[in-house]
Amino acid sequence: MMMPTKRSATVIELRPCYAHGDVGRSSARSEWIFLAGLCVVAFLLRFDFMRAGGFVIDSDEAIVGLMARHIVEGGPVPTFYYGQHYMGSLEPLCAAALFYLFGSSNVTLQLTPLLFSLALIVLTYELGREVGGVVAARVAALLCAVPPVALVVWSYKARGGFIELLVIGAWAILMLLRWLKTDPLNLRLPAVISLLLGLGWWVNNQIIYFIAPIGAIGALYLFGSVRSRQLGLSRLLAVLILSGVCFMLGSAPYWIYNLARGFPSLGMFGFASPSEIGRYFVGLWTTALPIILGAKQFWNADPSLSGATVVVYLLYGVVFLTVLWSRRCSIAKLLKGEVDTRAQVEIFLMLIVCVCAVFSVSTFGWLSQAPRYLLPVYVGLFVVCGVWASALFRVSTVLGVGGVLAVLGVNVSSCYWGGRALPGEPVVFQRDRVQRDHADLNRVLISLGISLVRTNYWIGYRLAFETGERVKFLVLQEPRQVRIPEYERLPEGVSQDLVPLLLVPAERASFVGALSLLGYSFDERTIGEYVLIYNLKRPDLRLAPLARAEVRQVSGSGAHPAGAALDGDQGTRWGTGASQREGQSFEVKFANPQSISAIEYDLGEWSQDYPRGLQIDSENARGEREVVLTNEQYQYLVEFWKGGTFRFWFSPREARRVILSQTGTHPILDWSIAELRFFTGSVTKSVAAPKGSEG
Repeated sequence: MMMPTKRSATVIELRPCYAHGDVGRSSARSEWIFLAGLCVVAFLLRFDFMRAGGFVIDSDEAIVGLMARHIVEGGPVPTFYYGQHYMGSLEPLCAAALFYLFGSSNVTLQLTPLLFSLALIVLTYELGREVGGVVAARVAALLCAVPPVALVVWSYKARGGFIELLVIGAWAILMLLRWLKTDPLNLRLPAVISLLLGLGWWVNNQIIYFIAPIGAIGALYLFGSVRSRQLGLSRLLAVLILSGVCFMLGSAPYWIYNLARGFPSLGMFGFASPSEIGRYFVGLWTTALPIILGAKQFWNADPSLSGATVVVYLLYGVVFLTVLWSRRCSIAKLLKGEVDTRAQVEIFLMLIVCVCAVFSVSTFGWLSQAPRYLLPVYVGLFVVCGVWASALFRVSTVLGVGGVLAVLGVNVSSCYWGGRALPGEPVVFQRDRVQRDHADLNRVLISLGISLVRTNYWIGYRLAFETGERVKFLVLQEPRQVRIPEYERLPEGVSQDLVPLLLVPAERASFVGALSLLGYSFDERTIGEYVLIYNLKRPDLRLAPLARAEVRQVSGSGAHPAGAALDGDQGTRWGTGASQREGQSFEVKFANPQSISAIEYDLGEWSQDYPRGLQIDSENARGEREVVLTNEQYQYLVEFWKGGTFRFWFSPREARRVILSQTGTHPILDWSIAELRFFTGSVTKSVAAPKGSEG
């Protein structure tokens, strides 16, 4: 505890009131009324954003909704967020309970994190009260109720457990603060703390931000108690064993899953390279923290907002410098291993430093323009501001009110300056974004009897959730993350190339170019800001595979055996053995001139090794060379056929040799071919698409 100092009207003392009653001797009832009022304000603020955004969700949120719906329908409870080995399913489980009570919808999905955000306000109040008294508690809770826009938005985004992680972490710190004020012989509180941290480890590994300061303070407290003979070694061992057991119990789903699969979850941990750390550290201060503090919006790196960043940094600079100076004695003692058990403001400072440090050195530091991995900062930020404001009130009511209004003004301005700071929809391709309202799209697809489309991740999973999975999709273009593998399994009788395409306008030219080049017929329809290509019909392909015995010689760049690309075994491949660069080639020479009508290029298990640029030439018996496929045409086709197999056909031509030339580059990946097949025959009129090809 800081030693008493001589007070004057100009000295700010951060001296907490340990009796929980520095503002009056307010009754518990009046405090609960205050908290209830704040929760109402917080709900209205967040609901205003939800309503203004039309209760729109993105595909990452739709995954949580689909998980919850599958749970309600009796499906197995997934351990983690679909398609990955981390981020536990606590949020989908909670959403499933709401779906069961109120039905499945965007609103009930967003209600799940919203309720957790209200619980965070109550916890923030309790944290402020533990370290600074009632005024600190009220201010901290007020700032949590009316926070910067980043937290407002993430208070209703069901993205897999981000707001829930803040609640778990804040709760664990609260239990620690109460443990510090009780007998070190207490076993219940360290058990609860460890159980919460274990639960957090399963929910979201960002709990490490909380584990570090809680573990450090808890260890100092325990070993300090041993030195002072308040705690015997046997009791210390009991606390440590119980804490370990409770942590494992809380995180049991994580360990059960990983023990059975060889610990794939550990793959998410990684350090950035030295050059990246420097870049991420700069991004932390120039973009990420200004977003968290309310000077910028998510995905906004506009330098014109630098003035707002300076103002916000000055304001929070005053807050932190004041707190650090006033707590300098306690901080010095903490560095010597002594813990102030009555007012542990330092744990919140440690939390903030830990979050910023881990963000800068981890592989997630690139997300400076969307720093959702910095959200735990708010748990420390609001409490530190509350303690600071409490000290201002002790000097002057006017000064205290002015300080609170300054911080609150930044928060409100970040939400409403220039209009509501609603997040933009995800970008699909180039500058085209997901359409905000999908009502017309859903209605048209269902009316056309289309239950399967090829479309972008950011459109597809939202489409599946909002139509109750009456419309599913195959992933098209980036990001290629498949969250639900069952969606990629085509129904019997359905061919992928005949599945309707749902595109944004910027994608249209490429896909229409591919379809025209291959001779498909199709219908086209504009639905809002999307283009639907459907009723696809391929030309009549009367093709027969060319026998491998007709191939006399194969050769390719690099040392890998070229024959592996024509050995009939999809499990073998030819590869350059070096990163892709212009000038690499692969050549097939036939024993006799052949009439070639189609080529099939199979990547097998090496789908990422597709050529970034490709030109295919044929050479006849007279040595005359002809371009079969230009790089421009290839770029059309590569997206249309994206996956393991690439096909194209053309009017028959005589070929003694076929040459594939690399015209693109890739800094890492080599160029591979699992199987290359040639066909003879004819390409004539269009035929109707097979029954069921539209889904």
